[in-house]
Amino acid sequence: MPTMPLFLYLDRQSFLHRRHPLVKVLALLLFFLAAYVVEHPLFLLPISAGIGALILLSGATPTLYRLRILFFFIFLFTLLIWSVFYGRGTRLVALPSLPVTREGLLFGLGMATKLSTFLATGALFLSTTR
Repeated sequence: MPTMPLFLYLDRQSFLHRRHPLVKVLALLLFFLAAYVVEHPLFLLPISAGIGALILLSGATPTLYRLRILFFFIFLFTLLIWSVFYGRGTRLVALPSLPVTREGLLFGLGMATKLSTFLATGALFLSTTR
């Protein structure tokens, strides 16, 4: 029977693995801060792409693969909830009492991208820090 590893750390020899843990904590905080202050999905894209590039370069993709279902549902439900309950803006779809607005959809996409970026940043940190 296959076993599932308890920890997310991956023993690799990448550039990111060789950095001091305090440097990685500082980078983690800076990426969190950068993603936190931005709400528009277009401006979150470079931050998410930077995290994605670091994940690929460090060889941390197995960790993200293990968390793929979590990523999917967090993204999906954040997008759906904010799209329906944002409440302001131009209506795209009018459900009986739940209007879906253009601004709500854009805000939901931004929040879903932001939460996915937070999760990916944390997974990258845990994959590269012992």
